[in-house]
Amino acid sequence: MKPEDQAPPRLARQGACWLWHDGQFDEQWLWSSLLNPQGQPGASRISTGGRGAAWRLTPSEVIASDLTPSGVNDDPVFVCREYRRGGFMGRVNESRYLWTGATNTRAHREFMVMRHAAKLGLPVPKPVAAMACRGKGLGSMFYQAAILTPWVSHEGNLASMSHELAWFNAGVTIAKLHAAGIWHADLNVHNILIDADDQAWLIDFDRAREGVDDPRLLQGNLSRLKRSVDKVCPEMGQRLWPVLCDGYARH
Repeated sequence: MKPEDQAPPRLARQGACWLWHDGQFDEQWLWSSLLNPQGQPGASRISTGGRGAAWRLTPSEVIASDLTPSGVNDDPVFVCREYRRGGFMGRVNESRYLWTGATNTRAHREFMVMRHAAKLGLPVPKPVAAMACRGKGLGSMFYQAAILTPWVSHEGNLASMSHELAWFNAGVTIAKLHAAGIWHADLNVHNILIDADDQAWLIDFDRAREGVDDPRLLQGNLSRLKRSVDKVCPEMGQRLWPVLCDGYARH
């Protein structure tokens, strides 16, 4: 079943809610986890690399037969990320977005891009599910959303890795993403995770786009990442940024 073809929305306290998934996981657990991640057994807040709206979920029972590609835990561990605004807008409107249709929601679009990338074999965690809830009454002009992905086993993000192979592989991974025509909207050191084998994994595809072949947009990804490196780990970046660029060029 394609995510777009699933059942109509169901009513919840938040309003009318849409759920997209591949049918691999227990649907009731998906609803519960996306609507109330902090209330799930074993839930803990992820405080790094985001806006404080992500939760690590560790269900006590295995709920799927085939969770993950290599690089992701064999145990059922997940990340539920609720969509949040940053900057000035986030002070007055933390989590509501203008409603223009279910398949136009940020959750659905990110789910589809990540799903496509994972099917291509790119080092991206295959998304488990995404949900969008349209408000009630006057609130029906807006929606709130969340996405559920597998937890990636990693040694740290790019900024915490001081060896060349990790940075070289990060460049290779970004090059593969661009060769597939995928543009990452927020490529920074926090969204590049390095596993025990020095493989680089990309996360957080909110506002990412498929079918991009404009070299200026793709180069903009690298420019954004360079600014992140200069801000977070400038001394390390002086030595290792050329290594990342070498990995990107050699793919």
